[in-house]
Amino acid sequence: MFGLDELPDRGTLSEMSRKPDFEYIKLSSMNVDFQNADWRLNDGIEYPSGKSMALTEVEVKHLFQMYGVLYPNIAISAESVCISYRSVRQVSIYGSILGTKHGRSYRSAMILAHWSDGDCKIAGCNAVDLTPRPGQIEKLVLHNLFVDGKMCLHLIEKVIWFTELDESLKNMYGKPVEVWRSDSFEREGPAVFIPVQRIKSKFVYAYKTIKSKKVIIVCPRDRLFCKLKGLLGMQIRRTFLPFIFLMD
Repeated sequence: MFGLDELPDRGTLSEMSRKPDFEYIKLSSMNVDFQNADWRLNDGIEYPSGKSMALTEVEVKHLFQMYGVLYPNIAISAESVCISYRSVRQVSIYGSILGTKHGRSYRSAMILAHWSDGDCKIAGCNAVDLTPRPGQIEKLVLHNLFVDGKMCLHLIEKVIWFTELDESLKNMYGKPVEVWRSDSFEREGPAVFIPVQRIKSKFVYAYKTIKSKKVIIVCPRDRLFCKLKGLLGMQIRRTFLPFIFLMD
């Protein structure tokens, strides 16, 4: 097993480039070439030192399965998956904040991604119905993996995925707004872990009860790796969400 001694140093936010990484944008899209993608942590991401933690046996299993999808051409052994990691409450990605469910930036923990197949299995890039699903970040994990003889740092999110409603309720407000269950989540599986590059966007949200069902109303914000962070989300919050609450 490997420790975290080789975590690279990062400068302050002002020392980093604020330009969006368009390679990251490609990696978050529905169709991505997993075989030639680079999932390592790159410049442009600022994070605190974090707290050293240990993965559970189940988490190691799910991470091992996730890395097998990310690196289909590399023989990854269970021994190459480090059992220790650093837990952080938030990270800054080109100036855009990602938080966690239990952190101060919990509103920035709501994300959309082409990742889970609806049963917490990782959907392949050729899946017929690989639509972005909403989830909430439970943990931000700085994790090392031994790849091709080198220790490689990854930023991984552990995500709780919301479950789907029938189409009539899900699309009752029209695109891009969707309605999902807020009191039911996918069971744990490999898709609970997702690399930061696969996150398509954050979303603005509102909780409500519709036909005796507790729901979360979801509307996408800007892409995560985008200069226009927050502007689209602010416009959506002002336009859609007040309107939704008037439609009872």
